Amino acid sequence: MISRIIRKLGPRKLVCLLFDLLSFFIGSYCAWIAVGRYLSFQEFVGESTVYFSATLLTIFSFRYHNLYKNRIVYSNLRQIMLLGRNFVFTFLSVPILNFFFRPQQLQADFKFHVAVFVFISYGLVFFHRLVVFRLMTKGVNPSEHSLKNAIAIGAGNLGVSTARKLRNHRELGYNLVAFVDDNEQLHREKMEGVEVCGSICNLETIVLEKDVEEIFITINDIDHEYLFDIIEKCKVVNCPINVVSNHFDVVERKVNQAEFDELRFITMFPRPNSLYQIAIKRIIDVIFASTIVVLLSPGLLLLALLIKLTSKGPVLYVPEVIGYDGKPFHFYKFRSMFANVSDKSHRELIVEFISGKKKDGMKLQDDPRITPIGRIIRKYSLDELPQLLNVIKGDMSLVGPRPSTQYEYGQMESWHKRRYAILPGMTGLWQVSGRSEVSFKDMIMMDIYYVENCSFWLDLEILFKTVGVVIFGEGGH
Repeated sequence: MISRIIRKLGPRKLVCLLFDLLSFFIGSYCAWIAVGRYLSFQEFVGESTVYFSATLLTIFSFRYHNLYKNRIVYSNLRQIMLLGRNFVFTFLSVPILNFFFRPQQLQADFKFHVAVFVFISYGLVFFHRLVVFRLMTKGVNPSEHSLKNAIAIGAGNLGVSTARKLRNHRELGYNLVAFVDDNEQLHREKMEGVEVCGSICNLETIVLEKDVEEIFITINDIDHEYLFDIIEKCKVVNCPINVVSNHFDVVERKVNQAEFDELRFITMFPRPNSLYQIAIKRIIDVIFASTIVVLLSPGLLLLALLIKLTSKGPVLYVPEVIGYDGKPFHFYKFRSMFANVSDKSHRELIVEFISGKKKDGMKLQDDPRITPIGRIIRKYSLDELPQLLNVIKGDMSLVGPRPSTQYEYGQMESWHKRRYAILPGMTGLWQVSGRSEVSFKDMIMMDIYYVENCSFWLDLEILFKTVGVVIFGEGGH
């Protein structure tokens, strides 16, 4: 897992991250010296819980604001604006954390102590990002041996334009050594000075011969099923896969994960982060779900009572839905509709949504079947809270693709079902990035992107965004 993180970050971003951590470490130590305390290393570690916690939150905030993306790192103005925003975030987070940890020795000079920590830390961050990094990279063009050898699958217009961008922007770090295309008429032809070396069936041989480290898929005129077949074939050669195709445009628009301004692509890795997905993610799910159930139990009981008093029928709605690996399970929700109403209108809506005739979500507007209390709990997603029991049972995760109804699953094409490769979630990329505003295909593409890129940081980012979606009721009907 560590080697994957290092490979994903790359040497420049890794150095940037380490310098950021070092800056906050120095800032916290200087803060102690400023109030006349010269601590040993053991004392410093033991008494700086607040500052270490603030540092971790700030690093997460840096990542959330894309401050480790090359397109931000190489832009002074955008960096200054985002660092300024995070300066305020750090300044406010320390007193809040101190309220919970309350190290008594800080109370007398606390404001001065915090000011020294924040100003020195950010002074060093600004200095190394805007001065040291610029001096290190000024006039430095990557040599041929430092570039990653890459191939492009697809020698059409998109492939040619991608080759041109990689050649003209050496700072992207790639050396395109070959094209791969199933059109035999293009074999041995050169596009932008790069030869078309064969078909996709020859991929393993080409990767070995050319010492390829990464693959670009540069095809727009292709159906989704074939695109994912190509991705699976690329995984066999164990190289990161960068998809430039417009099929993932929705991820670019909604998730904003582009590494470069000059070339936008979605990266997938050949091997899943199995340690996180199988073990760590499950432990986090159980701990957090159990804690939330205990903390919210008075509110959950009150909500159950309101549902029972305002309409006839059971408190919970427990349909059978489809989850991991296409297997059914019983899904818990607070009942938000009148009991024993027909679902015919919703089934018709699902058919229209999956076929593409309806593009703005799977929920009916002004649905007469919804109870008065149901309208409120659906708007703020309170009807979803009983799914915490599904998380504890192991049917679901806190974060993952949305589970499907039986009749929705029956309408799906085979490539749609790739989203069931991991546990479904209470929240996910679709819910926080599009919800009722994206087409069915876009929803599936966001779910598949999550499946291919599932990580602790991505889960944390989704959970963070979920809080805002729930508080403001965005996209709820």
